[in-house]
Amino acid sequence: MYADVAYFGHGRYGLNAASCGYFGTPSARLSWAQAAMLAGMVSAPVSHPSSLFPQAQVVAARVLTRLAAMGRVTRAQAGQVGRQPLRLVQRGAAHGRAPGCA
Repeated sequence: MYADVAYFGHGRYGLNAASCGYFGTPSARLSWAQAAMLAGMVSAPVSHPSSLFPQAQVVAARVLTRLAAMGRVTRAQAGQVGRQPLRLVQRGAAHGRAPGCA
């Protein structure tokens, strides 16, 4: 329930709003790397990840490292996911949004 109301930065509240706003796709279609970045943003939301892109990648890597430490994924899986591109949409862009995104 918290994911539906949590603040993800740039005026986006809720996981689906953040997913659509940052990646142009509903939360159910996020890649592991994108989901890891959003999971990390809850504790320290930024104005927009593209403005702090290196930090967004660090946040995603930190979440993946923690998942590996907890045994939810292997280190190899975490490393592989960490190398995936995040594919952020341009700030304010409405084109290319998937169904399920307003």
